[in-house]
Amino acid sequence: MSKPTLSYITIKTSEINTVDFSQVVEQKATRKESVDKSEFIVKWVEGSPYMPTSIESVPEAKRSAILSHSQARELMQTPEWQPENPE
Repeated sequence: MSKPTLSYITIKTSEINTVDFSQVVEQKATRKESVDKSEFIVKWVEGSPYMPTSIESVPEAKRSAILSHSQARELMQTPEWQPENPE
């Protein structure tokens, strides 16, 4: 049995209470945030064109385009997402 494909998206932190975390893979307390805490990333099992309704309700200006796993990994390696001195 193959591993499910995941979709990713970044959302402005100001919209965090819009997201229903029961619709996505991680929990609110364990989400990955940008270094400046202005954005966070969520992931869900891909089912294109399916997008969890709570994410779809976030205004487009407050979220990124859907990212693949490799695109999300690449983003997480940028200085905006990697603290200089990880704790």
